[in-house]
Amino acid sequence: MRLFVAIEIPETVRAEIQAVAPQPGPGLRVVKSEQWHLTLHFLGEADLDAVIAALAGLSFEPFELRLAGAGQFRARDESVLWLGFEHSRELIELHS
Repeated sequence: MRLFVAIEIPETVRAEIQAVAPQPGPGLRVVKSEQWHLTLHFLGEADLDAVIAALAGLSFEPFELRLAGAGQFRARDESVLWLGFEHSRELIELHS
């Protein structure tokens, strides 16, 4: 199973992003905002039970992130739009 570790984006933030996001049209498919996330690690092929066990004890205080930058990359036959974030000590610590 191909897995990744990610942070869910709060609904209020998704709504703000969605208000300025491109609308679906020819050549552009927009996934549901419920699928938007902040990827911390792409694990690839991994054992789900082992990943759950490794993350089970993880605890972190909430923190704020500020958007900074946007872009796109090609994945398979699709373009993927991304948003960047300002440097965050908390995010780097969580990523570690």
